[in-house]
Amino acid sequence: MIKVLIVSPSFPFPEYKDGLSKINYNLLIGNKKYNTDLLCIADTRLIPLKSIKIYSIPKKENINKAYFFLKWFFTNMPFNIVKYEAYFEEMAKKIESIHGNYDIIHISSYFFAPLINIISKGIHRKIILFPIDSLSLFMDRRSKSECNLIRKIAYKFDFIKSKIFEAKYYKLYDNVFFVSEIDAHYVRSLDESIKTGFIPNGVDINYFKKKEHYAIQKNSLIFTGDMSYGPNEDAALFLIEEVYPIIKKYIDIKIYIVGQKPTKKIINYSSNNIIVTGFVADIRPYLESASIYISPLRFGSGIKNKILEAMSMSKIVIGTRVSFEGINIDDGLNAILINNNALSIANVVIKILNNFSQYNNMGIAARCLMVDKYSWEQVLLQYGTLYENSIGNR
Repeated sequence: MIKVLIVSPSFPFPEYKDGLSKINYNLLIGNKKYNTDLLCIADTRLIPLKSIKIYSIPKKENINKAYFFLKWFFTNMPFNIVKYEAYFEEMAKKIESIHGNYDIIHISSYFFAPLINIISKGIHRKIILFPIDSLSLFMDRRSKSECNLIRKIAYKFDFIKSKIFEAKYYKLYDNVFFVSEIDAHYVRSLDESIKTGFIPNGVDINYFKKKEHYAIQKNSLIFTGDMSYGPNEDAALFLIEEVYPIIKKYIDIKIYIVGQKPTKKIINYSSNNIIVTGFVADIRPYLESASIYISPLRFGSGIKNKILEAMSMSKIVIGTRVSFEGINIDDGLNAILINNNALSIANVVIKILNNFSQYNNMGIAARCLMVDKYSWEQVLLQYGTLYENSIGNR
């Protein structure tokens, strides 16, 4: 059986921590075609896992933020890469010492792309890079959506650095895989010699399944995610500040903002009609009881787990183009595509709520798409095929 070493910037437990953790968790726990171990940056209080060997690099504490900023400002490295540069040498040494036990070295993040210049060339043939999303595509969209001039300049600066970074390092790998075809195509446009591919994220279709334990609350919307994450915070505030005032003129509506780490600005909007939950142990009751899942994301990149989960729960899901990237929806059949205009979004919501019974089949079709194309069982088979092909092409 193929032996794979997952190299991660963090310990992927609990899996709901972030999108990267969800992918690595399922690669470690859910596969049947290969054995996986983990090399990550973490403290020593790791959860022991049966049949999985864990190698850890201790986290470096109390690193000066001013040092990070100066290093970012005076070098070509994007900010996210500068944060992890201190781990490169130690991570490379660990890979050098244990690579003989593995057929595939799966580098799970663009943070570690520069390792290719430190690790011995004889090991390169084993390595597959998974940046997950395109950093430069993300920063380009973020800079364009930012209104604050200083932040806009900073994001634009980091976008330029990110383009240089991706073009420089990704072409050194034999395989560079993303979770969205759009990200893969974008990176390939930076340099045609970059060998890109994509494997979508999956969803646990048995966990995220409608149970009919909770009645649907009339005229309710839900948006989920880590609310400290820039795209999610922006989407939540856009929904509250611009979309909600239009809808409430015509319908008495409740909006649920569900997810960990809501910012102070989001919390300040809490009211009888805007419910900010913070972290919840189980998101399914909130999803099941909402009338509509809405995702007004205006920037970001990659595939969105929140959308996969809502569709797997048989929800009526409406979202922007960014929200559905990497998901092969059929607009009007299994989901509804909306633009970034507040009035247009409000009109779609009002139309659905006023004709709710006419959209019953949409949630069923959404569930069918997830079962057929995006279950973790289906997705992990794609990873297994990639690993096998990589070994076979050496």
